[in-house]
Amino acid sequence: MKEESTALQVLLYAMHTERLGHHFYIRAAEMTDNESGRNMLYSIASDEEEHLSILQQEFDALKATGHWVTLDKALSDKQPSPPPSLFPEEEARVEEMISKRTSDLDALDIAMDLERRGYELYQKEAEETSDLTAKSVYNYLAKEENKHFTLLQNTRNYLASSGTWLWDDMHPPMLDGA
Repeated sequence: MKEESTALQVLLYAMHTERLGHHFYIRAAEMTDNESGRNMLYSIASDEEEHLSILQQEFDALKATGHWVTLDKALSDKQPSPPPSLFPEEEARVEEMISKRTSDLDALDIAMDLERRGYELYQKEAEETSDLTAKSVYNYLAKEENKHFTLLQNTRNYLASSGTWLWDDMHPPMLDGA
């Protein structure tokens, strides 16, 4: 089936980008001196790992049976796993994206671009698929990428205007979508 073959290719590509994002966030977290920023970046890295798990389950199911598993099943069957392995070309790509000279603002800009591209991929696939289960999975992942983008954008704007990563209880920002 052409749609199944195309879906497998999309899932492979999406797993690659989620793995790349995971490693980018780990690297960015290791590079920032700010504890709040580091915690936020590690949290997003963990989310990317969950997305990778969902995609892997969908890929395995589609390849084995020709059918998608429900999002609820993919979320509930998530097994704790070691961080996704990094291929040499992905490691080089992460090093190309972020270096010791990359500022926190630059890292947030790169992260927002990663999330935007992920959102666009999942949104496009959700619109193009006729499989309702696939549509549900893609819509969920698009929503997750958008949530990350909004958090990163709000954090970036706050960092650029205040010089601090996040806010304290005394001076919470007025952020839309957070």
